[in-house]
Amino acid sequence: MKTALTAKYIRQLLAQDKDYAVWDAQVSGLGVRVKPSGHKAFILQTRIEGRERKATLGWFPELSVKDARTAFTEKREALVKDEGGKLRHLDSPRMDEFINGVWMEQKFTQLKPSGQRSTRSYINSRVMPGFGAFYLDEIDKPIVAKWFDEYSKTYPGGANRSLEILISILEFAIVCGHIKENPGKGIRKNPKKTHKRFLSTEEITRLSKLLDKEEKESPDYKQGADIVRLLLLTGCRHREITHLRWS
Repeated sequence: MKTALTAKYIRQLLAQDKDYAVWDAQVSGLGVRVKPSGHKAFILQTRIEGRERKATLGWFPELSVKDARTAFTEKREALVKDEGGKLRHLDSPRMDEFINGVWMEQKFTQLKPSGQRSTRSYINSRVMPGFGAFYLDEIDKPIVAKWFDEYSKTYPGGANRSLEILISILEFAIVCGHIKENPGKGIRKNPKKTHKRFLSTEEITRLSKLLDKEEKESPDYKQGADIVRLLLLTGCRHREITHLRWS
């Protein structure tokens, strides 16, 4: 649960049978833990260099909300220095939160139903397992490249599509101000299989005669024969023809 923490709001938090935390909507990772005893403490929870770090900042009301936010920044900077890492944007959400939140609301809903099914499948099977637990500004090019290379070993075409979806999600993260650069861009995709085999004039003639013959012998074959003719004449994909409507 996230809300803009204020002294009035924190005073109204009631003790429960177990510890629970309420998180600040202004500073990501800053929260208040309420103990069964009724005592309330400001806490820090963040991820640095891939590791989740937690710390207690002080007790409420001895520590004010304003001072807790300052203490959060100072403590986090100290933890980053200890890890030898770089400071993250404090407002950068986790990938799973970003996808299931604003990206799903503003971008996913714009896709066609068929695109939604395909995209959701790749997100659930590849993007979330690979990046769901990362904060957006923790994702860098080496991490993306390793993920892409591993998937490419077994399914190069699927790896290409997964990378496209990841790049699109990260591009929207830039628009939202969570990151400055897209770490997925610049990674070379797997080469697509090229199809250079075309039917000769003789083969086309034989195919046409066979379609005519089958169509005359059984009217049930007419639709299938017409589908093959349209595929031959247009070069469309199979589903582009079979899903055509008169409109």
